[in-house]
Parts: sequence; C-alpha cells; structure tokens
Amino acid sequence: MSNSSGLVQDNRNPLTKRREVVLKIPVSKNEATPSRAKTKQYIASLLNVDKELIVIKSIYHPFGSREVTVVVNIYDTPEKIRLFERKYLIERDIGNKKKEVTKQQADEAPAQTDKKGDPK
Repeated sequence: MSNSSGLVQDNRNPLTKRREVVLKIPVSKNEATPSRAKTKQYIASLLNVDKELIVIKSIYHPFGSREVTVVVNIYDTPEKIRLFERKYLIERDIGNKKKEVTKQQADEAPAQTDKKGDPK
C-alpha cells in the first residue's frame, strides 16, 4: 500500500461514541486487495489509533482500479464495539487472529511422516 491515502469522510457519532471513516487507499497495479489485518494495521498507523478499536465494515476494490475504498468504524472503547457492531464483523477479526495462531503452530510443528518414516 502506498503512503498517499485520501480521507474521504470522517464523521463523529456521539451517540455510539465512534468515528465513521471512509478512506481511499492507493494500491499498485499488480497488487491484490489488501487483507483485513494489513488494512487495519495501515489505518491504525495512518489515523494514530489503537487497531483493537477499529472495525472494518467493507473493503471495495473495483476491477482494474488502483485504489481501495475502505469503510471503518473507530470506537472509543472495546465495550462499545460489542454493544453496537454485528457479531459476524467482530468474529471476522477474531477469525483472522485464530488463523495467524494456527499458521504459527503449523510452522512450529514437526514435519509429518508416513508409517515408514519417510516425509509425506
């Protein structure tokens, strides 16, 4: 992802205690749509907020386009996330963390062998 990002919209919602932000993030021509984890990390550093308080609503990357439109909510506290966000959006973030842990465990596990002791 490039360093020149465009903040399209930044609204403060006092009722839900969150910022509702729309960003346009440029990507290189041959780059795929960035992952949610990578996008979340990028937004956290760009807006100087804790990545645990960010919920990505959507990532839209039209075919052939060199920019990604990202819609996020940035909450004041983690309790507000559980109160206002849909369960499946929260589980997406948890799922990404579980996959990262699983990949680390797989890397640390010894190589599997068949009954003869030869590697599969």
